[in-house]
Amino acid sequence: MIPYEAERQADLAKKHTPESVNEDELAAIHESIVSNYDLDEPNSTRALLEAQDKGLAVVYPEDNQLQIDIDSNRAFSIFFEMKSLLEKYFTVIDVKILPSRSGLPKRHVTVTLDQPINDYQRIALQTMMGSDRVREFLSYIQARNCDPNPILFLEKKS
Repeated sequence: MIPYEAERQADLAKKHTPESVNEDELAAIHESIVSNYDLDEPNSTRALLEAQDKGLAVVYPEDNQLQIDIDSNRAFSIFFEMKSLLEKYFTVIDVKILPSRSGLPKRHVTVTLDQPINDYQRIALQTMMGSDRVREFLSYIQARNCDPNPILFLEKKS
């Protein structure tokens, strides 16, 4: 895309952005895309090496768990609004909420269901529950590429 066209598309996107979208949330998504994630070849090996280098614990979801990566208070509010809908269609056995390794307002939420789900269902549900959109998009790419661990949390060791 030529530079002028990119600017025009960005201007159009701004004009069509609903007022309810929080500018901070858009900035966080942009930051994730440009610097927080390796977009060239997303894979769990990179995350495992980071955990080893930084002394972090790797937490994998059980076959009946969601791992929701909350990046803002707004996303946390979305999680609670959507929780009642999740509970209407799934039996929720447990919900654990911990601050992420970055600290509040970022959180890691683990929801345990009464039934197993596959990785694609997990990614879809996590996204709907307010999880980091960029993380979930890359998890989808990893699952599509047959990564053995497309979903995991990196946490401080207790």
